[in-house]
Amino acid sequence: TLTFTGDCTLGNTPVMRGRPESFEAYVEQNGLEYPFAQVKALFEEDDLTIINLEGVFHDSETGVAQGKTYTFRAPTSYAEMLPLSSIEMAYLGNNHVFDYGEPGYQSTVKALDAQGIQWFGTTEYGHETAIYEKGNIKLGFVSINISYWWKEGMGNEMKETLRKLKEEEKCDVVIACLHGGVEYDKRHDT
Repeated sequence: TLTFTGDCTLGNTPVMRGRPESFEAYVEQNGLEYPFAQVKALFEEDDLTIINLEGVFHDSETGVAQGKTYTFRAPTSYAEMLPLSSIEMAYLGNNHVFDYGEPGYQSTVKALDAQGIQWFGTTEYGHETAIYEKGNIKLGFVSINISYWWKEGMGNEMKETLRKLKEEEKCDVVIACLHGGVEYDKRHDT
């Protein structure tokens, strides 16, 4: 049994930091389990919970992406929310994974690894896939933000990634998590 969430933004924008109604203020008041408390029981019953992690785990306020309306950052300690809430996997193929540049991305990956959270995503740094096995079933995972990282030749790269998961890794099923679109646009661009 797999559970997928929508976008999970586990931090604040710079303008919200320090405000009493901020995400961090609620976590400080209620603890790291608070954001997923109402769904934790559901997550505990499944075999695998996968979230779309929209933002970074990064302790520095420097390096914020310029020209973006919204940039989301949480302290690296917030990565502990995931195992505390029975979340086992995160995909990073979205438009907020570089809100604090490469240092924010690398910090996020390191924080997820430290908590034992598998992650996957296609970004400008390459194709990272994940594999989950239970019994005799093997699942492969890939994700991409098709509005931002789709470029000439990407279709062939993705086909090759999918082929490797099916043929070389012998995955029974490959799950692709696509993230895309222009916010607040009335028509899909993908």
